[in-house]
Amino acid sequence: MEQMWERRRGRLEEDGTATVLTISAYLYDVNFGDRVNVMRSAEKALVVTGVERDARNFTFRVVLKSHDPKAWQPLAYELGARMPPRFHLSAVLRHIL
Repeated sequence: MEQMWERRRGRLEEDGTATVLTISAYLYDVNFGDRVNVMRSAEKALVVTGVERDARNFTFRVVLKSHDPKAWQPLAYELGARMPPRFHLSAVLRHIL
């Protein structure tokens, strides 16, 4: 089976785990805010080996069949208007920063 790699941003924590700070397109069961176990690959990259603590967030993927680079915006605005305050951008940015 061919391996697929997907680059993600995270914050390395003092205990050796990492906090996921992005949303994955292909990696399932790892979500924004999860604390994950990591190890170094032969190429020195950190690789996720499992979820240490689930942040209780969910990732939904949407395929937009459009060549318009702004096709995502109407959906994002509509979903954003329906989200509880803990999911608003300001709350997410406080979590990251």
